[in-house]
Order: sequence, then structure tokens, then C-alpha cells
Amino acid sequence: MDWRRWTRNAQAVHAALQEAPDGSVVTKRRAAIYIPERYTEHDLASIAADIYIVGIFAIVIDDSVYAVSNVCAMMRICPTAIATVKLDDSNYLEFTFDPGSVVFADTQLVRNSDIPYNIFDEFISKGKIPWFIDYRRDIGNLLETANEFAGVNFSNSHAVFDIISATITRKESDPHEFYRYAVTTDQDLAKVEAVSVPLRSVTYGATDTTTKLVGAYFGEGLDSALVNPSESVEQVESILRM
Repeated sequence: MDWRRWTRNAQAVHAALQEAPDGSVVTKRRAAIYIPERYTEHDLASIAADIYIVGIFAIVIDDSVYAVSNVCAMMRICPTAIATVKLDDSNYLEFTFDPGSVVFADTQLVRNSDIPYNIFDEFISKGKIPWFIDYRRDIGNLLETANEFAGVNFSNSHAVFDIISATITRKESDPHEFYRYAVTTDQDLAKVEAVSVPLRSVTYGATDTTTKLVGAYFGEGLDSALVNPSESVEQVESILRM
């Protein structure tokens, strides 16, 4: 399975799905849904008699095109088969659906105000961004549907999440360098690989020596201060030294 050849095409995926009169969603073509296996450890998926997954996943049609779902709610799916596969050097759960089978059991979703926190903790705080989440289109919008599907209002926080997205996305070859500084054109996005770091990381989040040493995780901060010393004194350090 060469997932790198999949192309993102939401229109083609929507065309392959059809809502049934009972509120379920059926696929007209072979489909597959992919989620990181770790979802099951962080209340983002439940694999039992009924299977529920958080609505942030990749759905692939005919092993060719895919779309990214962004729904802050748990969704019940009805896969034909389940497997564990390796994508981007990480374990993913693969849920496959035969043509004519039900993908989503119901489009009426239950609101749960805990879901946005679980999403923020996994994707932002811990910096665990799956391969299908795009830097430009997805990270800043992960909680865009929280008000509609979870009853948590972030309507005035879009700019904040854009800043967070830019903060945790780094250049893969040097995670200390912000990704936004490494790309200036659309062509650069294809050439320069990105990696995500935890928002709460002392190693990559703190930008001055003082913050690294007085913050949490002293050992990690000390290592970072020694290995990557600050090149200048920031304003907050000047104030603390007065």
C-alpha cells in the first residue's frame, strides 16, 4: 500500500458516499478510514461491539483519493474489516468498507464537551499530528466545529489557533526552526518537510535560557539550554535580571 500516492480530493470522496433514508451513510465504492492506533489510548476511539472514532480521520476511496474529516464528535462506523497498518512509520488502524456497505451508522451525533479537550491534548499539547493533517489547511481548524458538535464555543479564537499551528510546526531537519520561516512559496511546501512538536515542550517551546531553567521539567530545560544556547537576551530576561 503506497499511501504517498494518494491525492487529496474531497469532491471525489463526497461523490462516493451517499446518505440513506435512515440517516446512515453508505459508500458506493471501496472505502477505508485511517486513524492513529494511539486514538484508543486517549479516548478518541473505542473498539468494541460498536466502533466509535473521533471525527478527525482520513477517508480513502479506491486506494486513490482521500479527504480529511474534521468533526469534534465521536462517530459510529461499521467497517467490513479492521487491520493495523504502518503509515509514516506509525501504527494506524485501517477500517475498510465494501461497496454498498454502511460507513457511518448515523449522521445525528451526540454532543460531548470533553471531546475538544481530548483533541487539543493529543494534537496540540502533545504535538501528535497524523500524516493526513495538513499544516496550512487543517491544524489551525482542528477545533473549528467544536461549537456545533460539542457545544464549546471557540468562535473568537481562530487567530489564536493559527498562531498555535505556526508555533508547533517546525522544519523536520531542524525542529528548533519554525516551519513558516523555512517556506516562502507553495513550491517550498513540497520540498521542505514539516514536523510537529508539543506545545508544552520545554526543549522546543522555550526561546530563552531563563524560561528553560525556571519552567517545568528542569532536566529537559537544562539540556536544551546547554545544547541550544540563546543567541540574545530577551526582554523578559532583562526584566528578571534587574
